[in-house]
Amino acid sequence: MTPLKDHIRKNGYDYFQEQECAHGYLYRQELHGEFIGYEVFRRKENERFGCISFPGGEAFGVWAWSFWGDGARGRALAKFESIQSQ
Repeated sequence: MTPLKDHIRKNGYDYFQEQECAHGYLYRQELHGEFIGYEVFRRKENERFGCISFPGGEAFGVWAWSFWGDGARGRALAKFESIQSQ
C-alpha cells in the first residue's frame, strides 16, 4: 500500500503532513505560502490503486474535516485525537 506523501499539492493548495496515526492524518493547508487551515481525515485504503486516499470534496463531513479561523489547530488536534483513539 503506497503511503501518503509528507507534502501534497492539490487544486493549487499545498498540504503538509503534521501528524499520522494508524487510523488517520492531520495536514496543514497553505495557499502561496500562507496558512489556510487544517484538514483531518480517516485513513482510507484504495484497494483498486494500492494506495492511501487523500480526500476530495465529497469526503468532507463524512471521513474528512476542515478547520480554519481562531482555534483551528486545537479543534483539528481534538478531531485527530478522536480518530487516533478508535
